[in-house]
Amino acid sequence: MTTQEMITVLTEWRDTIHAAESSIKRHLSPMGLTPESPLYEIPWKLMDAYTKTVSALVGDECEWLSWYWADNEMGGKAMESRVGDKTIKVRTLRHLARCIRETK
Repeated sequence: MTTQEMITVLTEWRDTIHAAESSIKRHLSPMGLTPESPLYEIPWKLMDAYTKTVSALVGDECEWLSWYWADNEMGGKAMESRVGDKTIKVRTLRHLARCIRETK
């Protein structure tokens, strides 16, 4: 898979996760449900499974997608990561793709 092909897949993944999170916020949050509610649990489990599937597809063997989504807030925190001999701020899907490529 080329870098551009990977970024295309990662873009679809990011957009799908954002849409799902927006839908959860818009439709489930007003109900005042607890996070343990099955109505919350089901979409979160689906998003986790989708993330693992996309990780396998792009060759992510180090759970970079999960980190980028959950810890780095889809690049919003611009967290640093050591890639090869450099430390980079991971802000974009191109940065994420580099992390995946260089840690295989």
